[in-house]
Amino acid sequence: MHTRFARRLVALTAVAASTAGVSACARQEPLPEASELSRAQVRIAVAPDSPEQLVLGEIYIQTLGEEGRSASLVHEQMPDSSSRVDELEEGNSNFLVACTGNALAGFDMPTAKRLEKEREEAGDETDRDFLAETHIAMMNALPTVLTTVDPSSAPGCKDQEKVDLPQNFVPIYAKDLLDRDERFEIASVTKYLTTEDLDDLVEEADRTGSVSQTVEHWLNTSTSNPGDTSGSSEGSGTSDGGAGGDAGANAGAGSGSGDTGGSTLK
Repeated sequence: MHTRFARRLVALTAVAASTAGVSACARQEPLPEASELSRAQVRIAVAPDSPEQLVLGEIYIQTLGEEGRSASLVHEQMPDSSSRVDELEEGNSNFLVACTGNALAGFDMPTAKRLEKEREEAGDETDRDFLAETHIAMMNALPTVLTTVDPSSAPGCKDQEKVDLPQNFVPIYAKDLLDRDERFEIASVTKYLTTEDLDDLVEEADRTGSVSQTVEHWLNTSTSNPGDTSGSSEGSGTSDGGAGGDAGANAGAGSGSGDTGGSTLK
């Protein structure tokens, strides 16, 4: 199934990164060793009050499920992006649905503020790609135990921006959590997802009352267009020859978890 989305990725030119805001109060054990992580359940931290993150979390759950990997959601009410970052490193979750600008702010606020100032000074008449610059800076700021992939073209974290930078959705997860095929699939579906796709999925999930059924239908019917991809970024600001990158991050503890098999948007 690892070629499922590859056919359409080549047609995508807009790529972006996501929000890093998952937080909590409790403190758990640090991330397990690599060998344990590769067998662990993928625990995806999302903000329960964000319909977009709930949909994205379910997309990742079903994508990993087709690779034979168990995954569930961890619902995190996060006061700020830096505490969501803590969540990852402290073990309550090992996979975070984030936004590029907020994630960078959580890992490296001085760099985020510098880029924000440069973006403001550049104005609209600039050829600088601040999404790419934000994502690269985010990768460079990631701890070595975390990694990421290329961001989605779909932006997120509306009205929750910590800095005025591109806020495209991007997953951040423990570096040794996923194998090669799983990384490829996560990177592919992230890049493949458009703003229109996400808006339609949120609307349909709200209409039907089922996130899981909505996502399942989309995954089964949205792979017909041709395309291919080979690029992916992996962790700590480095690039991997796959579809996505791995990057280190921290995140606070969570308030709840659960599989979205029958989840609904509220």
